[in-house]
Amino acid sequence: MLTRIEKRKNLKRRDRKFIKLFKSGKTLAEIGIEFSVTREYVRQRLKANKIRRDQGGQTLKIFVKISDRLKNHSHKSSRISHYYGCVEEFIELLGGRKGWPACAFKDQKYNAKVRKIEWELTFPEWWRIWQDSGKWEQRGLGSGKYVMSRVCDTGPYSIDNVRIITHNENAKEARAMDKVRKLSVDANLFKE
Repeated sequence: MLTRIEKRKNLKRRDRKFIKLFKSGKTLAEIGIEFSVTREYVRQRLKANKIRRDQGGQTLKIFVKISDRLKNHSHKSSRISHYYGCVEEFIELLGGRKGWPACAFKDQKYNAKVRKIEWELTFPEWWRIWQDSGKWEQRGLGSGKYVMSRVCDTGPYSIDNVRIITHNENAKEARAMDKVRKLSVDANLFKE
């Protein structure tokens, strides 16, 4: 019978194998079959080791397919890649152009354009920010919901100038920045 320490060592050894196979492009189901466990068990072990689903498995296979397709993509794909900053397969992975993440990206990009705010984020960058925050499920307008905000409500929407904060924090920051802008305009008028 194995001691508790031996069981822990075996688990760590198995986890390392799971991670290696996952990062090489094997899916959760393929790894599960190889080790006679469920794909859900494999997913839980990867999550316990802080391995995200976009770090291997099916996502890796799709990116390989994407790179092959980039060699000869159509005009339609070219338009899509220009708008979203990625190829169509990445968008399809998240539910297509009518899927919730792609629509939310399109809406936020459009709103920035209407507000005359420069937009420098591609869809994969935007999605990664939301995924890293862990707040995608709580996204939205209203008390306690999360939004993507520009730092100090200034500058473009870019990787180094956005963060995920609550809607209340964003509104409070926007009001404070409006006061600062109003004071600077008033100060300029007073100087003249």
